[in-house]
Amino acid sequence: MKPQANHSASARRSRVALAALAALAALAVALSATTGCGEGSGAASTPTDTIAVDAGLDAGTTTGGDTTTVTDATTATECPGGSGCPCVESADCDNNLCIATPAGKQCGTKCIESCPDGFSCQIISRGGADGLQVCVPRWGFLCAPCKTDSQCETALGSHGSRCIVYDKTAGSFCGAGCEGDADCPTGFGCEQRATIAGESRKACVRKDGSCPCSPRAVSEALSTVCQATTALGTCPGTRTCEAVGPIGACSAPPAVNEVCDGVDNDCNGSTDDGLCDDKNPCTSDGCVKGGSECKHTPAAGACDDSSACTGDDSCDDKGGCAGKTLICDDKNPCTEDSCAAATGCVYTPHNKPCADGNACTTNDLCDGKGACVGLAINVSATCDDNNVCTADTCDSKAAGTASDAGCIHDATAGTCEDGNPCTNGDACTSGSCVPGKNVCACNKDADCSGKEDGNLCNGTLYCNQTKAPFVCDVDPKTLVTCDTSGDNACSTTTCASKTGTCGATSEPNGKSCDADGSVCTSGDVCAAGVCKAGKSVNCDDKNPCTDDSCDPAKGCKSSFNVASCEDGNACTVGDTCAAGGCVAGKKTLCDDNSGCTKDFCDTQSGKCVYDAKPYEGDSCDADGSVCTKGDQCGSGVCKKGAALVCDDKNPCTTDSCDAKTGCKHLNNSSACDADSDACTVNDGCKNGACSAGPKQDCDDGKVCTVDACDPKTGACSHDSTKLNGTACDADGSKCTVGDACATGLCQAGKSLDCDDGKFCTADSCNKATGCEQVPQDGKTCTDGDDCTTGDVCKGGGCGGKALVCSDGNPCTTDTCGKGGCAFAKVKDGTSCGGGKYCVVGTCVTPSCGDGFVAQGELCDDGNGAACDGCEACVPHGNLVLDGKGWAEVAAATPTKGGLSAPLHLTGDLTVEAWIRPDTLAGEQTVVAKAHKGQSTTSFALLLSGGQPLFMHSSPFGTEYFPAKVGGKAKIVPAKTWSHLSIVIAGAAVRIFVNGQAAGGGTLYTARLEAPTAGLTIGKRWWDAGGSPFIGRLDEVHVARVPLHGGDFIPGRTARTDRGTVALWHFDAPGAAVATDAGTYGFDLTLKGASVGKDDCLGRAVTAAVCGDGKLDAAIEGCDDAGDVACDGCEGCQKEESFNVNATGAMQTEGFPSWAGDTVCADCTMTVEAWVRPDKTDGTFEMIGASCGIFSLMYSQTPSGTFFGLVRFPLPPLFGKTVVKPGTWYHVAAVIGFAKDGALRLYVNGKLEASASAQLPAELPGWQVSKEVLLIGGGSKGTGQGCVFKQEQPLIANRVPGRLDEVRVSHGPRYGDDFTPRRRLLPDAMTRGLWHFDGPKGLGADDSGQNVPTTVLQGTSVADQCFGDLASTASCGDGQQARWESCDNGSANGPYPKKCDVLCTQTVAPDCTSVSHAPPSPGVGKNTAVYGSSAWTVEGWVRLPALPFGSYGAVLSVDEPSSIAGAGCGSMPIAQAWRVAVAPGGVDASRLGGATQKENTAPLVWRKAVWQHFALQYHGDTTGTLWLDGRLVRSFTGVKNAWSASCALRVGDHFNGTAHPLAASVAALRWSKVMRYGEPFIPPTSFEPDANAVWQFDLSEGSGALATDLIKGFKLALPGVTWSKSAGPGCG
Repeated sequence: MKPQANHSASARRSRVALAALAALAALAVALSATTGCGEGSGAASTPTDTIAVDAGLDAGTTTGGDTTTVTDATTATECPGGSGCPCVESADCDNNLCIATPAGKQCGTKCIESCPDGFSCQIISRGGADGLQVCVPRWGFLCAPCKTDSQCETALGSHGSRCIVYDKTAGSFCGAGCEGDADCPTGFGCEQRATIAGESRKACVRKDGSCPCSPRAVSEALSTVCQATTALGTCPGTRTCEAVGPIGACSAPPAVNEVCDGVDNDCNGSTDDGLCDDKNPCTSDGCVKGGSECKHTPAAGACDDSSACTGDDSCDDKGGCAGKTLICDDKNPCTEDSCAAATGCVYTPHNKPCADGNACTTNDLCDGKGACVGLAINVSATCDDNNVCTADTCDSKAAGTASDAGCIHDATAGTCEDGNPCTNGDACTSGSCVPGKNVCACNKDADCSGKEDGNLCNGTLYCNQTKAPFVCDVDPKTLVTCDTSGDNACSTTTCASKTGTCGATSEPNGKSCDADGSVCTSGDVCAAGVCKAGKSVNCDDKNPCTDDSCDPAKGCKSSFNVASCEDGNACTVGDTCAAGGCVAGKKTLCDDNSGCTKDFCDTQSGKCVYDAKPYEGDSCDADGSVCTKGDQCGSGVCKKGAALVCDDKNPCTTDSCDAKTGCKHLNNSSACDADSDACTVNDGCKNGACSAGPKQDCDDGKVCTVDACDPKTGACSHDSTKLNGTACDADGSKCTVGDACATGLCQAGKSLDCDDGKFCTADSCNKATGCEQVPQDGKTCTDGDDCTTGDVCKGGGCGGKALVCSDGNPCTTDTCGKGGCAFAKVKDGTSCGGGKYCVVGTCVTPSCGDGFVAQGELCDDGNGAACDGCEACVPHGNLVLDGKGWAEVAAATPTKGGLSAPLHLTGDLTVEAWIRPDTLAGEQTVVAKAHKGQSTTSFALLLSGGQPLFMHSSPFGTEYFPAKVGGKAKIVPAKTWSHLSIVIAGAAVRIFVNGQAAGGGTLYTARLEAPTAGLTIGKRWWDAGGSPFIGRLDEVHVARVPLHGGDFIPGRTARTDRGTVALWHFDAPGAAVATDAGTYGFDLTLKGASVGKDDCLGRAVTAAVCGDGKLDAAIEGCDDAGDVACDGCEGCQKEESFNVNATGAMQTEGFPSWAGDTVCADCTMTVEAWVRPDKTDGTFEMIGASCGIFSLMYSQTPSGTFFGLVRFPLPPLFGKTVVKPGTWYHVAAVIGFAKDGALRLYVNGKLEASASAQLPAELPGWQVSKEVLLIGGGSKGTGQGCVFKQEQPLIANRVPGRLDEVRVSHGPRYGDDFTPRRRLLPDAMTRGLWHFDGPKGLGADDSGQNVPTTVLQGTSVADQCFGDLASTASCGDGQQARWESCDNGSANGPYPKKCDVLCTQTVAPDCTSVSHAPPSPGVGKNTAVYGSSAWTVEGWVRLPALPFGSYGAVLSVDEPSSIAGAGCGSMPIAQAWRVAVAPGGVDASRLGGATQKENTAPLVWRKAVWQHFALQYHGDTTGTLWLDGRLVRSFTGVKNAWSASCALRVGDHFNGTAHPLAASVAALRWSKVMRYGEPFIPPTSFEPDANAVWQFDLSEGSGALATDLIKGFKLALPGVTWSKSAGPGCG
């Protein structure tokens, strides 16, 4: 009956367990609502896992041999010991099974299949027994804080649980493995997350991101790692479960700035880092212990003094670095030996005197290349012994004398001169000259006495021997000269010929004369030969402060004196005269030395007054001491206040007051009580504070007592209860655990559990050695290897047969490992059939970043890493040069028919590149252009010792422009990327290094260049060495325009411009040719050079690439991490505008200081801007002058709002375009300040209004001297806004909107319609330019003129690509913007866009031409008939040779007295003009006949090359000549530059003399507008338009007559040769 009774008891306990297990399930559900660790699907799980738990489980068998009975979880049990009851270890449970749950450790519940929600039925292995099926938590330790994966993996019921990182601030928490949300409890989701070990896997995570603490987490004090991040760094910490509910806050402190305290304050892993580092390798740096000061102790060792001029550098005992001085002596007298700190010894050739050892050379000089070279002497001069009877020669080895070294003198025969002028027929004999016959008339004075005339006044004769033959002549010493110094108007002196004496002759008495030469007398007359003075003039002006006198030459005058006077003020004494007036003397000083009275002097009485009333009761200082306060005035006296209280209530200070400094508190050493604690003794004052003494020692030596001291009595106590339960060692046995304190004694604990968790061992304990395990071979087991089956015990271990794995996925490699079968992803890019390939284990179609270069991709490195040479599947590279290779455009020859190719780079120019030299030694070439083997007509961008250098060479000399900053050489660093830019604007040279101005200068020789010259990169052609570049180059950009005037930020990728000639990105690593990204396709051939991978210009560490949101200020003006067009950040460069917003404005200094040639009586200026009005209901001035001389504005009229131009004092000139709010417009005005000066107004490049100023020739002085430019507003009224320099004017009519690209230019920039530029250029005409988006801020001038500009108010905002508010109007959107020459949509390709570069209309080239030779010019009658407004005459010409002797004309109209029948006999000379060439190619053109003034004639014409010319009259008093699309000459003072009915002459000009010129001509055109104002690319043929008056395309091909295509004018061409295939652009 016992077994039945036992079975009955077990059933009773099972019923109790049902309630306990239900309570546990309820707890799990509750935790799912609060901690996320309980609720499940309720479905029973199939027992699959076998998990080891605590040993000691019994077999579960009944007594009497009954079979094992497994209890189902549907029965209930009772506590303690029953299922679901709390436990500490397995022995506490009836079933010997204590398991961990979220609610803490509880006795396990056996099961057959089902368990409550949140639990699953699984096999639990027991030491030495069969596995047991038990209900375990379904999701393990879900949401428990963790620091390692093992903390989560050990949970019962865990399926792939890992420690999941929620975020670095919140920490990490356990997450159960899952495949979908259905595998997770309520409130959790299945997400791909990173584990704390860095593995990515799916896990159940809390949806709201928080994991509160469970009872288990609190009892085990679980914690997780967290961090706190500030701008200064990230600090680590922990979050710990201290109570059920929210987990504790992160213990990490905030990162703060480092201080000298021995703590890592900014959490970067270093203590006190950077605080004391003096960057000196010769000092040991650190913080002074206990303080905030730094200590730098000298340290020995090697160092580098940064000088190549020393060696063996080492640290000295003072913390300095020094080395032995390098001796730089090459023993060459023709070099200056020096040492450069950057490069070492420098042997600089010089041009000083030297000795070459040759007696027949002189003026020996060093040649500048290190050699001593002498000039061969002029033997006839140097060796001439002044003896005509010797032959003088030189022997280089002869010694000679000191004065004629090397000279030899041999005797010769022949005539000579003996030095006697009275001999003839002198002859050489034996090296000497022998005299000939005497031929002189006299030899001495006595020989001349017989020839005297008897007049003693005209002198006596003597023998004149000054020249041969000698003759008798008058001795000038014997001439009688009478002294007339005493002669006057009344008496003269003469000589008597018979006596040879002088005497006086008197004038009649009463004759008027001037006795004293003074205007201060009147009535002077002669009397007895003497002039007597008249009466004196009265000059008294009655002013006591002037001394009156009479100047004999000027008459009466008054001079200021300093006499005493009276000024009428009784309070001044010693009044004196000054500057003609009475000036007050010394003032009476009234001071009673009291600060409590107002002291002054009465001007009427002169007495002092001391008034006490104004200061009655005011504060004052009575005793000069800060130890009293409240001093105040009373009855004119300062009275002392109350004493200052200085008691600081501190017993450790002695208090007093100092009259000068105030209260003082000196530290003392008195006794005190620091803490009111009887357990401390000898408390006392120290450093001004009371410090506690040492503590009393109460230790009784027992580990299980808590020893303490009573602070009130000082008595010791030993508490034996507080440490109850604290661990200790009671018995020294290794078989007990949990020894603990009890009532002050150490008590032994429970026996050691030796269960090793291995199913295949029998476990026991040895007191001396501890646990022992014995193998149980042959026993069925589970080996823990998911890749085996049929496991049995062997040797204490467990093993089985291998598991077969296969998933049928072509993109995985199937294997078995931990967790069972694993399916590893194959290499990305592996083909998986059907045109697809494997990416991350999945068969997919191609995409950028998957590592597979698919169609449409230029590269794909399979990652998103920046700066690795492949970004966005586009390769990026740079040119690699080793000092031997280079790159070239050798085919820079003229195009068909001899037209100068665009690579012909005379005139304005920009050459720029990114460079990274590996060395700074010597001279290195970046970019050069010249013929092979010669350096004339060339230029080069060089590095010389690391200093950027621009070299320009022409037949007239070579000029060098080195980069300098502050007068010192600008050196670029080695092995670091730097940006160089050389800009030529007219004659101005500008150098920029990394976008910052670095010097420049002015060209003094003409910018010449051979059109056929090639361009090289990394080497030059004209010398043997070629000065090769060693390093890397990138983004080489060549443009025909000046791109930069002020500082700028050089982008990593260069942008194209209308003026771009060539641009090489070098973005095709491994290619043999570098493709030109510019307009013309000048591909570079690589000669030994290569293209390597890009490294983002050395910025790979920061990964600062455009679009990553990280601003790299060196190459980016902005980086908004977006690709939104027109948002003010395009290609990581700012494109902003000036937001005036009706409140902002800017002003410059006066025009004379920066643009004096734009505002003057004979000046013309062009002013322009882009503007976006936000309001149009009023009058608003965009750009104006402070005195009101002009204004560019827009104003509301009854017909609408229009743009206007005001030229004081004329009424406004309005355009035609109706101004709308929110729309960008380009507005330009040409303003002539001369009489009849032109006024023209353009809107969006269209001429909308024009007029003649009709003003006086002179401007009022105030309009020139005081005018400043106003941007954003205008003058408040004529003359009211006049200012000097930086004074603020009265500004009115401020623009409610935005402005951009404001430019002021010298001369009329526009005559014909044009396409406005989006970004204006700083060319030679530019005087001021404001982009509003440069690195120097809103008001920075970008013209290169450094115009001082003050920003009065306003901000910068995005320019919106000059699009309307409703559209962006950006390049590539298919809609032509105002600044685009076209827009063909996506055909523009990726950035950089080319809407104003490549979309120009294609015109068929002109292949016909006509050649003529003197003396038969072409003549056309009536072809030049046109009125007095602007015009342009242009054409193409090719000169077979340049003229000599006199100039020759390409095209002209005759001047008066011309060829008969030409119809010009009455034409004024002022109406003549010519396009002409002088000898050598110097320009000889004129405009307006003799009245015009031209600037210096440049050398610009060339032979055997087609050149386009355009002569323009601007319609006022100015004109220009353009050659090959660039401005080469300006004309001013032009009067009436037009012709009436004069003949057009081709190849000649007649002004009384013919000036013929042999030439070929192809196409001529006359237009009634000024067509050109900016550099342009000339069209190879002309298309007739509304502005053309006549046009000859010369396509007849034969005959002697050409016909105008527009009006039918005829051009006679006698004796010409026709060609149909040799014109511009053909052949």
